[in-house]
Amino acid sequence: MALYQRPLSEQTAGSAAGFRAGSGDRPEFDRCRDRIAAVLAVNLANGSTETPKEDEARAERLLADALQRDPNRSQLHVTIALLRRLQNRLTESRIEWERALALDPNNAAAYGHSALR
Repeated sequence: MALYQRPLSEQTAGSAAGFRAGSGDRPEFDRCRDRIAAVLAVNLANGSTETPKEDEARAERLLADALQRDPNRSQLHVTIALLRRLQNRLTESRIEWERALALDPNNAAAYGHSALR
């Protein structure tokens, strides 16, 4: 018997739509918004999105909003660094990896990617 799994882009699209419908602009959902931005960035990196321009723009908006709300979260800077790298904005990407590590020297994602400079 084979198991069926929806494609990742379909799964995340459904999750994102449900989140948008229920969250509005409530502060308790800030980290959820950050995670949506991270999923959008990873989908861009994997080429698993059918709407790359729209997803990139949405990730940018979510990340800009998150930076205004709380610029001291290491994982937020990891996501920005990934997005900058995908945009071939390598100097900015490196700066974001360094910020992420400065905020949390134990952030494994930031530590691992900092070696890719």
